[in-house]
Amino acid sequence: MIVRAGVLYDGTLEPPKRRVDIVIEGGSIAEIRAAASDCDLEAACVTPGLVNAHAHLEGSGDPDMMGMIQSTTPNQRLLRAVENACKSVKAGVTTIRDVGSSNRIAADVREAIQEGRIPGPRMRAAGAVL
Repeated sequence: MIVRAGVLYDGTLEPPKRRVDIVIEGGSIAEIRAAASDCDLEAACVTPGLVNAHAHLEGSGDPDMMGMIQSTTPNQRLLRAVENACKSVKAGVTTIRDVGSSNRIAADVREAIQEGRIPGPRMRAAGAVL
């Protein structure tokens, strides 16, 4: 696959590259080269994947996490975690660390992502909330 980037921010301190082709083979970047004639996909801007190092996918952003856990069912929290994993990967997050969940929710979501049953970023799941 060849992705043509109008602007490529490569994650270094170098100035962004303009009008380049990113050659992807086997799910990894194989080459970055000057734009040629054919490409499979065009993007105005390409950046490295984002890492969210502190998340609770089952949460809603509410400041009272324990209150939320007490007022919702495990199934409701699991559905929210799946929804938040999907939203995360769509927003450019390629790796997420869930730092605590109830009822094994983060681990179950991680396994579903790894098995390809739901979309989501690579996950590290810490386990139960302390």
